[in-house]
Amino acid sequence: MSDDEDIVEDVAEAAPASNKKGGAPIPLKPKEIQHDESGKVILSVKLRDYSKSLFLYPLLIYSIVAILIEGIWDQWLSPGDPALATLGGPHSSIMIIWIIVFFANLFVVSFDFSTIKFLLLIVVVALVIAILIVLYSYGMFDITKAGVGAEANHLKIGAGWQFYAAVSIVLGFVFVCVLIQAEFQYVKVEQNEAHVKGILGEDRRYPTNSLRYTKKITDVFEYLALRSGEISIVVPGEEHPIKLETVINVNKKAKQLDVLLSTTRTQITT
Repeated sequence: MSDDEDIVEDVAEAAPASNKKGGAPIPLKPKEIQHDESGKVILSVKLRDYSKSLFLYPLLIYSIVAILIEGIWDQWLSPGDPALATLGGPHSSIMIIWIIVFFANLFVVSFDFSTIKFLLLIVVVALVIAILIVLYSYGMFDITKAGVGAEANHLKIGAGWQFYAAVSIVLGFVFVCVLIQAEFQYVKVEQNEAHVKGILGEDRRYPTNSLRYTKKITDVFEYLALRSGEISIVVPGEEHPIKLETVINVNKKAKQLDVLLSTTRTQITT
């Protein structure tokens, strides 16, 4: 089910064509018709809070690719060679890349990187690379001649396609559970009220009068990966805001809320 299922393409679809007795068309009240920049009618906006485990999708994609590469290599390029079945050859390179992707994904999920931290990380990485290049140009650093480097050249790590298949199955199962949870647990904002749906059918309703929301990009990596960010809905009379930490396409959702709640005071933080 799409998050935009309640966005109608034109006004004709949003308004009932006629009453049951075949009378004249029943017009909508002016305030019931809200258009976004593309001319679509906004009837409601659904906000889904996804688990951060969804950011492991690059690891799932690479694991599936690794299955194909391992299968092709084992079946056609090195049949009958058990030594190359798991170690050496391209298997070590595939496994090393998998470890790098796994580390990068785990890094993104474990820490929040604001804009300042993101820029600082880029500066640190660039500085380290520049130092290594300078040391290498003056002959002060050559990992191929160092003892550790020599041992690393003979290091053979790898795994068969069964390992990548197992990882893909586990991640795929987790992603399906995340999507199912988000399908039943969400916040639906309409012009007159906001519904907070629970996975077991709970439904809390709040009037949208004086409703406010804040939008925040808490992690640059998460925003680059899925255009995700945090939306907090402030309901008058409630002690704590309704916080959705991982909303995909957060800027698009914020624009839709602006259109839907055109008379509502909003606060945007980036």
